[in-house]
Amino acid sequence: SKMHWGFAELAFNDLTTRAKQILKATEIDANLSASYRAQAMARYDQIIRKYGTSLFTNFIDRVISNSVTSPRLNSNSANQLIIILVVGSITIISVASFYIERRRKEE
Repeated sequence: SKMHWGFAELAFNDLTTRAKQILKATEIDANLSASYRAQAMARYDQIIRKYGTSLFTNFIDRVISNSVTSPRLNSNSANQLIIILVVGSITIISVASFYIERRRKEE
């Protein structure tokens, strides 16, 4: 929420200059094996990218690209697409088979 984002901004502003520089320069990586800092920056970038700076200020002043750069997010999307296509295909085939069988019994 906007309130929690404000708390995060206050916490960031209380950091040392060096800590702020480290966060700003952190490469994003949403993999579970990545550091908590990299995961947090991936989430931060995603929020700014999704909702924009009109709703949530970019208080870390990170350069946010328009595309998702996390390999995990990209591969996850591809995996989800494959699953959706497989389930969708099975559903269509099942429904079509049901109607064909029903039509045969009516004749």
